[in-house]
Amino acid sequence: MSLSFTLTGKSSVLAVSYFPAVDLGDDDYELRLTDFETYYTLANVNSTNNKFYYDNKEISLLVQFRVS
Repeated sequence: MSLSFTLTGKSSVLAVSYFPAVDLGDDDYELRLTDFETYYTLANVNSTNNKFYYDNKEISLLVQFRVS
């Protein structure tokens, strides 16, 4: 099964609620950010705000920027 979700906005917090909820069952799953775009600014991410929250879990993200 493959699902894609798109979140857009201008806030530093992007959140969404789906109804009915997405039922994933008890299998193992992976979550991947496939694209992140920002225009005319560089995202202000450092070790104090590089967290991703899912349910009650906090996941630290490895953040690398390449300037070309």
